[in-house]
Amino acid sequence: MVQMPKEVRRRIFYCLIAAFLVLGTGIVLYAQGWRLGFQPLGFAKVGAMYVRTFPADAKVTLDGKLKERRIGWIGKGTLLGDLLPGEYELGVSAPGFQPLAFSVVVSSTIVTNMQNLVLVPDTPTLVTSTTVRDITLAGTTLLLQTASGTHTLAGMPIRGGTVLAASEDGAVILSYATSSRNYYAAETARATSTNLGRLPNQASGRDVLSFQPVPRDDTLFLAKSSVGLHLIRMPSGETLRLTTTSVIAAAAAPGRIVWATFDAKAQISLLSSYDIPSRNRNADFELVPGRVTSLLFLGSGEIFAHTQDGSLYSMNLGQSSRVRLAQNVRSIAPSRDDSKLAILDGRGVEIVRLRGDEPDLWLALPDIARVQKLVWHRDGDHLFVHYPDKVAFLDLRDTALRNFSTAAPSAVAEYEPNGNILYFLKDNMLYKLEFPNS
Repeated sequence: MVQMPKEVRRRIFYCLIAAFLVLGTGIVLYAQGWRLGFQPLGFAKVGAMYVRTFPADAKVTLDGKLKERRIGWIGKGTLLGDLLPGEYELGVSAPGFQPLAFSVVVSSTIVTNMQNLVLVPDTPTLVTSTTVRDITLAGTTLLLQTASGTHTLAGMPIRGGTVLAASEDGAVILSYATSSRNYYAAETARATSTNLGRLPNQASGRDVLSFQPVPRDDTLFLAKSSVGLHLIRMPSGETLRLTTTSVIAAAAAPGRIVWATFDAKAQISLLSSYDIPSRNRNADFELVPGRVTSLLFLGSGEIFAHTQDGSLYSMNLGQSSRVRLAQNVRSIAPSRDDSKLAILDGRGVEIVRLRGDEPDLWLALPDIARVQKLVWHRDGDHLFVHYPDKVAFLDLRDTALRNFSTAAPSAVAEYEPNGNILYFLKDNMLYKLEFPNS
């Protein structure tokens, strides 16, 4: 048997060691997320993208290539891994829905979150075959105004020609009859309506009260008129007087009330509060420059005051913390969980994060002067933008407005978040768009 020369064996040994080191190092680097990229040429650590779509079975493409949907331990979404750092074109589509397209930047070792990708349905569903003049969302209940002017709930007429307010769950609906000047409390579960007569706190028989529900108390309402403020328990009509001074704005949070009065001489608004469980009053605890036109009171104790000159002030109950948050404000809308505040001004929409460390966001909208109001989608990542002739759907990540599409071709629209349904009127017929829940 011919023996391999010692020098050859040594070279083979060294080659095997070199191959082991190269291969071992490559395996370790691969396991650590390093990959070879070609644009530009070089090594880089990979990132990933987490995608969750509504509907869940929507097709997902990355740079035009269909990606397999693997739903595993991370939940109902899909993790697209092994992505070299860079910009990718993400596409989402499903039959019967408007497609989405995003330019998404992936960074090394970071999972880019693209959850709550909501597709807008293409085709609405006709709800009624009879003429509908108007629709009103009372809590979670949709009221229809028929051609005769009568408000109905599931076919049941609501007494009084004007719907004033409703509890959060829609169980109690308050209305007012102009002819008799009486108030009515309709209990939807029992299909009954109680005549409350003429409630207190009216400057005159023609002074109609404005109502708002107290959150998390489905029978308690805040009633304001030009001469005072009351808490009224429905349907009994039992009242508690909070103040007899002229109140310019009021708001309710769970278990607490805040209101503003105006000192014309000093040109300031004075804020007072009332704690319902303890019955404690805190008079003139804060002042706001100018005349307050509206108040927003969150469960966390945060108060937002919108003034006549367009300024928006934020403060906290029990703390001396007034800050002017924005100027030229037209309206504000809190998200359902009170974690974000949408501010509509003369230039666009600002999203203020009230919790967490994420930065605030500003988006320029087309025809901003025509925008009438903003309504949050229940996921807190989208807004319904109401124009005089349509309702558009805005994804807050879509700063380029590539997907800013029309959801409803009508200005008369109401979004019901529990059912995730957008109702709207078109040619006096009621339609609905059912947004996907999963």
